[in-house]
Formats: sequence, C-alpha cells, structure tokens
Amino acid sequence: EIKCTLKVISEQNSSSDTERDSSTLLKKLDEVSTQLNTMESKLDPTGSHPFERNGNVSSCDTSISASLTGETSIPNKNSVKQKDEPEKDEGKEDALIESRTNEKESDSKCDDASQAECDHETEVEVGKEALHAAIQKMKDNNTPSLMKASCSMLYLYLSKLCTHPKSKQYTKIYAKSSTFKKNIENVQFAKDVLLLVGFVDQGSYFEWKDDPTDPVEENSENAGSMALLHEAVKCLKEVQ
Repeated sequence: EIKCTLKVISEQNSSSDTERDSSTLLKKLDEVSTQLNTMESKLDPTGSHPFERNGNVSSCDTSISASLTGETSIPNKNSVKQKDEPEKDEGKEDALIESRTNEKESDSKCDDASQAECDHETEVEVGKEALHAAIQKMKDNNTPSLMKASCSMLYLYLSKLCTHPKSKQYTKIYAKSSTFKKNIENVQFAKDVLLLVGFVDQGSYFEWKDDPTDPVEENSENAGSMALLHEAVKCLKEVQ
C-alpha cells in the first residue's frame, strides 16, 4: 500500500515536475521500498504478519499490539482471584481477637500483682529499718536497767501476740496500768516500737490492727504488721 501510494504521488508530481526530478524521486522510492522489504524480512522471515500466527493472535502479540496502539487491557475484578490473599473467616478472627484481649488482661493482672508484692516487700523492709532504729534509740537514751525492763515487757506483749494474733486479750494493751507507765510510757522510744509493729494509740489503750479493711491505718497483716511483729520479737530477745 505504501508503494502504491508513493507511486501515485510520483505520477501526480511527474505531470508538473521535470523528468529529472521524477527520476530522482523514483530512485528514492525504490530505496525506501528496498529498506521496507529488508525490515519486513527481519521482523518475520516467514513472510507472515508479525502479529499473526496461522490466523490467530497470540497473547504476547496482542500485548505488543496493544502497547503499539496505546490501548490498555483492564482485567475484570470479578473474574480475577487474589491467590495470595486467604479467605477471611470472621469467626476465627473474632476468636483470635478475644484470645489476645484475654492475654493482655492476664498480663495486666500479673503486672498489678507483681507491683503489689513489690510494694509490700518494700514497705516491710522500711518498717524493719525503722524498728531497728527505734530499739537502738531506746538503748542510747535510757539507762541499762530501764532499757532491760522495757524490752522484757515489750517482748512479753509481742511474743504473746505472735502466738495468738486473733485473741483480743493480746491485741489490746491498756495504758492506764502502773506497770505500763513505768516500763513503756516513761521509757523513751518504747511506744514507737508498739506503733511500728501495728499498734494504734486509742487513748486509754493501744490496739493492734490486723483488719485490712480498717480505715484508720493500713496496719494489717497484708501490709506487713505480722512480719514486723516477728522482727520486733527477734530483736527484743537479742537485746535482753
């Protein structure tokens, strides 16, 4: 078709141009025709159309043809399956989410329990240090005989309480007695020992608090009162 078109153009030009120009144009046409034949033979030595094979168009040729013509093939979303994406199971997803939520709650509870235990141990250690300091102050600020009498009475109170922590007979120490005034009230830092192990000054008596729900102070067994009580008994026994 290109050859025929060029020849027609040449014939139209030959009527108005000189024979020399026409001859030159024909030569150029022959050169172009030869180049076209060479290019065509390189593209497909069989002589068939480069995009056709036995009357059928291959998928690769179709892609090339589409790229040459500027057309783009858009796949149908409904017909294309995403192989890499697994089918979602809503039931399994809900179970997985619930399981992860439970794990987080469990971890949070464990963290809270660990923190509470750590706080408890810290409180006990601080209480023990204060208890040792109070007993040392008793020793430094009182005569040996008064110190010995006071420690003996404190040891008697607290050892009985360790053995019977639920008995009201030992959870209360009456402060109006002459023995208490002589060996506890009149001895410097002796009452501090009672307060540190969990006793509360109620005016006419001292009461040991081991109820965790008590609103007055956190002097409960859970808060370390029992541990401090045993520590005081141990220290007082060594001092006697």
